[in-house]
Formats: sequence, structure tokens, C-alpha cells
Amino acid sequence: MSVTGNYISETDVTNFDAESDAVKQDIIDRIEAMVEQIAHDYFYPKNFDIRINGNGKNRLFFPFRQKVIYVGTLEISDIAVASSEWNHDEDSIYLNLLAAELFESEYDVTELFPKGNNNIHLIGELGWPEKLDIDTVIGTYEVGETITGGASGATAIVKEVASTYLKIAGRSSTNFNNNEQVVGGTSEATADVDNTNGAVNDPPKAIKQACVILAEREVDPTLYTGYSNLKSEKLGDYSYSRNGKYQSGVLEADRYLIPYINKRVSLSC
Repeated sequence: MSVTGNYISETDVTNFDAESDAVKQDIIDRIEAMVEQIAHDYFYPKNFDIRINGNGKNRLFFPFRQKVIYVGTLEISDIAVASSEWNHDEDSIYLNLLAAELFESEYDVTELFPKGNNNIHLIGELGWPEKLDIDTVIGTYEVGETITGGASGATAIVKEVASTYLKIAGRSSTNFNNNEQVVGGTSEATADVDNTNGAVNDPPKAIKQACVILAEREVDPTLYTGYSNLKSEKLGDYSYSRNGKYQSGVLEADRYLIPYINKRVSLSC
């Protein structure tokens, strides 16, 4: 059985040896959870399903520090609201201005999110978007463009464009198929999918490396440079100061983690 997490697998940890699969999985799970707690972020699309209070306005901010990738369901007092009547960005969900008059006439209300106790139900994804591995690109994809997978009918919104991959969000539950051609909307670009699962997590290499260091130190506590009450340290060319704040407990891991600590604040109201 393959032992894997969201960021690393057993083959990444060089000193895994006699440990059972259960022990390996426990180490990986605990290390990744600690990294997410330190970074205040998820480096993959994490599902959320929440109920929050309506604010009596047409815009409602999400109660998350992480960026919201995708919202698939909006219910108000357990009544589903059609996606054509609202939009969302990374921080909030709001009434579609083009649908405002129709919304008011249909529901006889002037605000999308009436005041109430946990009367707003949202289901979606937050964190970092997945990427779609591609083999060949013809034309140019555009950020924000919707792409549709051929036979499967899967859809996705392009979040980032590179020469060898597309970062996507809002993918439907249907996966893209290996070697399936996806077609871009307005640009008419095409690409061949080169991943059998259609989309894969693409965490930063620094996050992967931090997880590897922490897992290896978990197996052998003599590895790397640990600290407890350390205020500052010089590690090679790297000058490090914690200002009294605890991070991972391992200097080498902190070096990779600190640039990825999420400093965003929740704007929920």
C-alpha cells in the first residue's frame, strides 16, 4: 500500500525504513497538519461546508483567512439560489448585478443575504488550486477562461497559465481523461491532458521540502537544527530571527515555511 499525504509520500522521506505503513502515515499526516497550522493555509483545494449568518446586504465576506477557489452551492434558509444570480471572488460572495432586478422581483427582497442566524449555507473549496498537467498547448489560454473537457464534459476555470501546465479552479466532479483534448473558450486554445486523474495538487516545492525535513527529523531527532527558546541563529548564509514566535521547531524547515505563512485576515461581516 502506498503511503502518501497531500504534499509528500513515503518515497520522499529518505530515512523511512523499518516503520510500518501505519506509522509512516501517522508521521506524514501529523507533519502536514502542523505545516498547515503554521502557514494558516492549505496548499490544495480543501472542501468547506459551512453555515454563517446573513448580514442584510448583497455581499457577504467569507469567514476564512485562506483564499476561496470555488463556490458550488449557495442556500438561503435551505432554499438553493441559482448560480446565475450570484458571483464570488477570493474573499466574498455577492449578488450578480445583471440579475439584481430579476432577483428582487422573483423573491420580493432587496438583499441577497437577509439577516439571520446561520441562514446562509455555502459549499465549496478554499486554499490553493489544482493544476492540470498538459502535453501540448496550441494557442493561448487566458486567466479566467473556462475550459471544457471533451468526452467527459468536465469544466474548469483557468487560474494560472504556464508553458507546461494550467492551474485550475472550479473543476466539475468529472475528471479529465488521459490524452483527452480540452478546448479553451474565447481563445479557442487546445491542450492534451497528460495526467490520468485530470488534475493534481501542486503545492510549492518549499512546502514539500519543509514536510520532508520535519518527517525525517521525526524519524531521527539528531537530524537538522532544532530549537526551543532560541531567539536568533545563523544557519550558513541564512540569518534567522523568530522574535520569540514558535514555528516548526526546526530551523531548516522554518527557512522554507516562513515565506509561505498566510498573512491575510478574514473580512467576514
